[in-house]
Amino acid sequence: MNSLKNGFFFIVVVLAVFLTGCASHYSFRNIDSTYTFQKFNESRLVSEKISPDTVQYLRLNFLDEEYLENPEAVIEKLIVKFDSTGEPESIIPIAELSYCHGFGLEDENELKAAAYYALSASFCYDYLSKGIFGGQNNISSKLLLAAGLYNSSVSRGLTLWQKS
Repeated sequence: MNSLKNGFFFIVVVLAVFLTGCASHYSFRNIDSTYTFQKFNESRLVSEKISPDTVQYLRLNFLDEEYLENPEAVIEKLIVKFDSTGEPESIIPIAELSYCHGFGLEDENELKAAAYYALSASFCYDYLSKGIFGGQNNISSKLLLAAGLYNSSVSRGLTLWQKS
């Protein structure tokens, strides 16, 4: 009887291991960090969707709900805050929100969209000049995002100005 219980217990354990996938082969692969970063930021450069970092910044400043209703007012508030405090943490959110809002306005009002692209490019340039020439020698994800936003803002803005 004892061997029957042990056999039954063994069968239950083996079935549990196989059914839950614990005995299956697993694999892993190295992720190319540059490719992953480019894919992560690609959506920011071709859509109205803002990054999780900017969403968090808006929440911390209690502007997330207002942004959904009136993005222009939120961008203006952030610029006023930056002008009065010089807070470097607000540069990337201003640039990204301006870019995303300009992207959304391309079909409605090309000149206004181009103006938001110019605003985004100017804040990105400010961030890049402080990050690259300001003594920091490390390349961060925000610095790379600022470079991508700057390049895309300039090219999209100039394209829109040429069309109109």
